[in-house]
Amino acid sequence: GQLHQALAGRRFQIIHLHHYLHVGIDLMIALKRWFPQAKLLLTLHDYWGPCVYEGRLLRASGELCAGGDPLSCDQCLGGNRRGELAVRTLRLQRLFGAIDHLLCPSFFLKQRYLDWGVDPRKISVIENLPSPVQSSSLCNLQFGSNGTMAWNQKNTLVIGYFGQVNPWKGLQCLIDAVDLLGSENVDVQLDVNGACNADFEMISDRVKFNGRYEPEELPERMDRVHVVAMASTWYENSPMVIQEAFQYGRPVIAPNLGGMAEKVEHNFSGLLFDVGSASSIANQIRRLVDEGQLLVNLCNNIAQKNIIKIDACACHEKIYKKLGGA
Repeated sequence: GQLHQALAGRRFQIIHLHHYLHVGIDLMIALKRWFPQAKLLLTLHDYWGPCVYEGRLLRASGELCAGGDPLSCDQCLGGNRRGELAVRTLRLQRLFGAIDHLLCPSFFLKQRYLDWGVDPRKISVIENLPSPVQSSSLCNLQFGSNGTMAWNQKNTLVIGYFGQVNPWKGLQCLIDAVDLLGSENVDVQLDVNGACNADFEMISDRVKFNGRYEPEELPERMDRVHVVAMASTWYENSPMVIQEAFQYGRPVIAPNLGGMAEKVEHNFSGLLFDVGSASSIANQIRRLVDEGQLLVNLCNNIAQKNIIKIDACACHEKIYKKLGGA
């Protein structure tokens, strides 16, 4: 249709697409038919292949799912759909077979697709391309003369939350952890950065909602916090906020789950906690206050060890050359 007309006459060597939600993976077959000389490259960002229910490997009950279990998929969809699910799986796997190569931003995501049946020779792991750092100072945190962290004028540890607010981000659990610490007279504050229309329980003056922000505002927002935290309850693949935090010299507190645990090295570039546990989050935050050298060490590790190790541009270029035969 209109897309074919807009692209007609082009001599593509490689067509690289991200996502297939809302456009359909059938588009891959159409592109292959329109441009038989071109190699098709798809970057995966979610689990829609093995997970027909919302693509999160999170069951309707809220339990984590290993993926690919027809009985569990049938239960999530309301039952009596196993025949349809079998047809869907066969059809999707055939369509995926027409793609020349797949990219994943995490090994965790890659393994889920391998378990689902993707050819291991046709899938590679390359980190997402981070946005350029928009500040000349990667980390402006101040350290005391004894090497410990000088928090701020109020001596309050400020934890930053950045990104969307939805039921799967676990923000209530993070709020509960901060309130728990407050009840123990641990001086912490949570800054929530992102559009928020949800209602939360037990909101205290230790939680500050700063609202949505534009990309150019990120440096100033990062400057206000000592550490970045997330509490997602599903297998997030490669949240960009982790890379952004590292770029600005901030350690990350994250669940020991999925691609998040892959990106954050416990006690080196951040701290990991048990998913869904406010007390576990509180325990890790408390360590930052009680162990004066811990946050200093985490920040130094990020600054000195080049925590974002993969040159994503070079890796993409290598894949393009391999596919293009150069």
